[in-house]
Amino acid sequence: MPVAIRLAPDGSITGPPRKSPSPRIFIEGGRPEGYAISPAGLRLLRDDPEQRAIFAACCDPKTGFRAFLDHWRFLDQENGVVRVLGASLWPAQEAYLAAVEEHSWTFMLKARQLGETTIAIAFDAYVARFRTPNARVHCFSSGDDAAKEVLDAILFGLQHLPPAFRLPMYSTTRSIRLDCGNGERAFIRSYPSTRAASRGSTCNHLHLDELSAMLDPRKVYQSVLPTVAPGGTFSILTTEVVGPESYTATYFRKCIEGEGKHHALFVPALARPDRDEAWLEGTKRSLPRSEFAREYPSTWQEALESSGESMFAAEDVAVCSTDFLGCFSSQAEYESRYANFFGPKPRRYYSCGVDVGLKNDATVFVMLDCTEEIADVVAFRRLKGTTSTEVGQALAEMHRAWPRAHFTFEVTGIGLPIFQSLSASGSVPESRLHEFHTSAASKARVVNELAYLIECQHLRFDPDATDPLQRELLSYRRDDHAIQTDCVLAICFSLAGAPHAHDSNAGRILSVSRF
Repeated sequence: MPVAIRLAPDGSITGPPRKSPSPRIFIEGGRPEGYAISPAGLRLLRDDPEQRAIFAACCDPKTGFRAFLDHWRFLDQENGVVRVLGASLWPAQEAYLAAVEEHSWTFMLKARQLGETTIAIAFDAYVARFRTPNARVHCFSSGDDAAKEVLDAILFGLQHLPPAFRLPMYSTTRSIRLDCGNGERAFIRSYPSTRAASRGSTCNHLHLDELSAMLDPRKVYQSVLPTVAPGGTFSILTTEVVGPESYTATYFRKCIEGEGKHHALFVPALARPDRDEAWLEGTKRSLPRSEFAREYPSTWQEALESSGESMFAAEDVAVCSTDFLGCFSSQAEYESRYANFFGPKPRRYYSCGVDVGLKNDATVFVMLDCTEEIADVVAFRRLKGTTSTEVGQALAEMHRAWPRAHFTFEVTGIGLPIFQSLSASGSVPESRLHEFHTSAASKARVVNELAYLIECQHLRFDPDATDPLQRELLSYRRDDHAIQTDCVLAICFSLAGAPHAHDSNAGRILSVSRF
């Protein structure tokens, strides 16, 4: 019959063994349901006072993680050796340790190569082994390979715990299961951030690694947020924030100001023992300024504000958001207001770009008056969480309000069936519907056209009526995989379709120079 023993916080035995459905250790001041242990581990503790003291220390609800680190082994990739993490914590790792001891939800913005993922992985294992009964730990990484590396590191550490700490363990390429006895289990699961299906189950601890490197940080965060159980913990780590107006930067600022859910913590480049001012200065000389500030910042302000070169200069975007005509509900309203401002003018030409997004993405319509050298954004719609039918209805409504407008949208992805249904139904004349086939070359071309237009200060838009267009322009980079781009792409499609507004027979090789 399995037994349970009771220990004082110092590891001394406080009474005779008792019968139990499965081997258990009960510690004064610890979890009332006790701590799982294997039969072999129970025998070790019975005969070894030192091992009992170590086990009891790891079960302390306040300082247990710190004690656990003194027995957590990891493979040091820089030196190719196995080390005990707690034996030589770096300052950056000490900062993480202090943060998770004091705060349940933490958001750590950091410089590169500070060992934070290493200690975060140890915390993942600690939660499953000691902190929470029947724990479920979820780890999200930017990609499939990174997710596997995180799980492999957790598995390695669990396999190298002291013998008394180990539990029967079963692992796959995606998960680790600890058998706690009497039908109880703890799970650690690792996912790439693109796996939406994994966000349906509840967890007691969530580790979000390199948030800014994920395809859509906002979507990932909003998807996983409801999965953290009440009383659970949530750690975010990230390096190299993509743009000062990106979602990651915006949320970190909110946390700094006390408006976010997480405790914000910044760890500078020198927070490891082998770096000093001389190293920092040498590294600075060897890297471009923007890359150095992004990867080795010394303050959180530097990390956020210097985190990448925006493709569109802020001073040019500022000019483009002044002296605008505004946004209007219809072509008739706009042309009436225009005539009141400037008197009779020749026939106006309109091009509307449509960036289609379904479910959690946004669909954006940007209407340009492309009659003259300066292009004005005269209508703007942003729809969230729509279906393909609703997008088609919205486009038909836009056509009725702007009957002379030409509509251009991407048909490489989900826009194709909408384009085909509109063309087949006749709700928008086929002569006013135009395709944009996205490739690396075509996307670069239209983005460059927008950049040239902004550089010449020949774009005008109302920043309030077109929100979040201005923010997207300020944060846009050539590598746009981790930033919001709906409005930028919609206005690019408007520019690509502008020649059709002037000449319905224009070919597929389009240029904004046509208007």
